[in-house]
Amino acid sequence: MNKELKIGVVVTNLAGSGAERVALNLAKFFHRFGLDVHLILLEDLIKYDLSNIDFKLHSLTKSRKFYKKLSIFGDFLLSLKFKKLINSLENDKKFDLIISNLPASDSVVSFSGFKKAIYIIHNTYSKEFENFSLLKSFWKKLKYKKIYDDKVLVCVSKGAEVDLINNTLIKPKYITTIYNPFDFEEIREESQNSDENLPNYEYILSPAANRVQKRLDVLLEAYSMLKNPPKLVLLANPCKQIDEWIEKYNLKGRVEVLGFQKNPYAFMRGARLVVLSSEREGLPTVLIESLICGTMIVSTNCPSGPSEIMINNLSKYLAKVNNPSSLAQKIELALSENEDINEEDLKMFDYKNVCKEYIELFENVF
Repeated sequence: MNKELKIGVVVTNLAGSGAERVALNLAKFFHRFGLDVHLILLEDLIKYDLSNIDFKLHSLTKSRKFYKKLSIFGDFLLSLKFKKLINSLENDKKFDLIISNLPASDSVVSFSGFKKAIYIIHNTYSKEFENFSLLKSFWKKLKYKKIYDDKVLVCVSKGAEVDLINNTLIKPKYITTIYNPFDFEEIREESQNSDENLPNYEYILSPAANRVQKRLDVLLEAYSMLKNPPKLVLLANPCKQIDEWIEKYNLKGRVEVLGFQKNPYAFMRGARLVVLSSEREGLPTVLIESLICGTMIVSTNCPSGPSEIMINNLSKYLAKVNNPSSLAQKIELALSENEDINEEDLKMFDYKNVCKEYIELFENVF
């Protein structure tokens, strides 16, 4: 690997989503290979523990609220800040590559006009459009087309790549799939660390935030159908909506809502089962991390990612999307069986292979 490369990894913030963690991991793994890495945030919002990070971290602004109100013009203003930052960091050597994550960051990088940029597509956009009105959906499609047309795109799953090609207006310069990177040894080591919030009872875990596409309402309804299951632990932040669902399905005292955890791996390792109830994903990080921690998983067979992770014997634990009954059946099946996790099926997510794929893409396309 070319140790002279200077790479900027850009993401909206580090507030806790899977895509943000992927961006953080990419920066960390590239730095581990000896590359000059800069992690650039649109806003200074950080929930992850960065005490062991020894690469450079920059933020364009303290808060993005003002710029979000200005919509596309706000992205343009942030792109001016981005270009100013890049120029200030290029005194010794120019950036060879920018890797951008999530649409907000992608819009800023696109406005900046930086030519050697890779844009990572973390989700299935057609499913996102379905949740909007016709007018908003049309506006989003045009916005994404302007951002991603004639750009180099990396999708985090084959399903996301097929979706973008077939169901959007985007005409990329080049598109491929590279899976998200994971450090198996580090995850397993962190999973062994004690945590004061870790339950001392048997539990089923949902590590998902309470976002619309995560469909925690479907999970709670499915859980209410189970006969004498372990307790359900949610790593979503407590809120009125979750309380209302718990009351609706008569689950008071059976569900714990613990909020965001800096070390979710300890919770994954300690769980009897990890469940994902999403209606759409890109490549659900929590499923891969749970398998690395040695914990069985159940997931909806949503677009995209779960069916690419849960292959061979694990495919029988894929449930129908937005179908509480199907999800409940798969949870019951997983709880009743003792399925072995095949390490060979996880090799495609090893960070060493993933980083090499990105460098090969850079060398072959630019």
